[in-house]
Amino acid sequence: MVTSQMDSEQARSVMQTLLANLLEQQQWALAMPVAHWLAANGDDLACALCPQLHNYLDEYELSLEALSAVPIALRRRLVVRRAEASALYALGYHQLARDVLLSSATEELL
Repeated sequence: MVTSQMDSEQARSVMQTLLANLLEQQQWALAMPVAHWLAANGDDLACALCPQLHNYLDEYELSLEALSAVPIALRRRLVVRRAEASALYALGYHQLARDVLLSSATEELL
């Protein structure tokens, strides 16, 4: 897949294409290691995607852990906050999930 002869930008491009294809096919379990690789190699959007992938795999604790790696600028985005709220709700923190969603809606409007 990614060889030592590729430079880092080529490798990222190949992995981003692979991730897009896996997401299109809803292959969440296969997309997860690709997203983690991209996140570890500086792709902030892949990093922001990891919490939602964990949710798709019913790995809610890992979803919340993955949120800590999401850059602050992206962490405030509604899609990331929804992933956080979904994980919290699945873990039984219904009021906290609601608060997260309400605060994110307010922040998006500002």
